[in-house]
Amino acid sequence: MADITVEQAWDAVDYTRNEQDSAQSSATFVYIARGSKNENEIIAAVRNFAPEILGAEYEKLPRQSIAISERLTEDDWKVSVVYADSGKDGQYEDSEKQEPQYNFEISAGTKKMVYAIKHVKTYPSSAPAPKAGINDGEGVEIIYPVSRFSETHFMTKAKVSASYKRKVAELVGKINNASFKGYSKGQVLFMGCTGSRTGREKWQITFNFAVSTKQTGISIGDISGISKDPWDVIWCQYEEGENNDHTETIKKVKAVHVEQVYEEGSFGVLGIGNN
Repeated sequence: MADITVEQAWDAVDYTRNEQDSAQSSATFVYIARGSKNENEIIAAVRNFAPEILGAEYEKLPRQSIAISERLTEDDWKVSVVYADSGKDGQYEDSEKQEPQYNFEISAGTKKMVYAIKHVKTYPSSAPAPKAGINDGEGVEIIYPVSRFSETHFMTKAKVSASYKRKVAELVGKINNASFKGYSKGQVLFMGCTGSRTGREKWQITFNFAVSTKQTGISIGDISGISKDPWDVIWCQYEEGENNDHTETIKKVKAVHVEQVYEEGSFGVLGIGNN
């Protein structure tokens, strides 16, 4: 590591004391670090220099985060260190016992509809009914309901290990391989999560999911009885055919294919239960 010096800035301390709840007090210390072009080396130097816990005049607040706030020159940096405490009198709540927070969203999204739910009418009546789907298979954008939900859980630092974060990352973009949160196998798609650490021991992590449903009784052209699982996709192969009067060549569906495009995964890895 380069020879880095660290000192407090002249406007070093921004301290807020909460008179109603001392656990909600916070302090930000600003440091000037010199001697390296590497951000990671600067952060490491400030981490070694700044106290892990402040003195009694600052309510013994623990160090929460370190972040570079400004690059002053090529190798001079301004770094902010935030101190805050999520527990009273230095005692931390049992993260695993805190009640999770739940949110859901049902909104409108768009998707391309290649096949109609029902063919209503053709004008003129002598014209052949469509055999290739809407717009000869090009489809049309429609509004459809989008269902999402999220859960925020509080976990200990020991639980949110590097191994845990790696396993969660590997689960992103996968569907549930068993029933999950009241939904059947294959209905839920894991969209990822965001996390932040409060105090020294507690992680707050929000997990995001999307939900789809199984479709049955689909008809495309002359092919009927098609079904697809929630996150499967449908695509069609086409061929040239003749209309009913054998006077015109038309495009018609030759085959309909249903494909699984998302891998399955065990959502038990998340450690957030199944209720």
